[in-house]
Amino acid sequence: MTPLQINRKRIYIEGKVSYWEQKICELQEICQHPNVLKKHRGDTGNWDRGSDKYWIEFECPDCGKFWTEDQ
Repeated sequence: MTPLQINRKRIYIEGKVSYWEQKICELQEICQHPNVLKKHRGDTGNWDRGSDKYWIEFECPDCGKFWTEDQ
């Protein structure tokens, strides 16, 4: 393959990837996340106690969405 052919194929593939990423985002927006998994996390023991942080990690095994929320 020539460099031009490779470049065109890459652009084509990137377009398809972008399309499917958009479809996944749409699916994640309509998912109610009924089986969500939660993990309580923390970063403690810092010299400055004001720097200690606590958050919850969420992961939906159905749609694959992952997000965090501060506690």
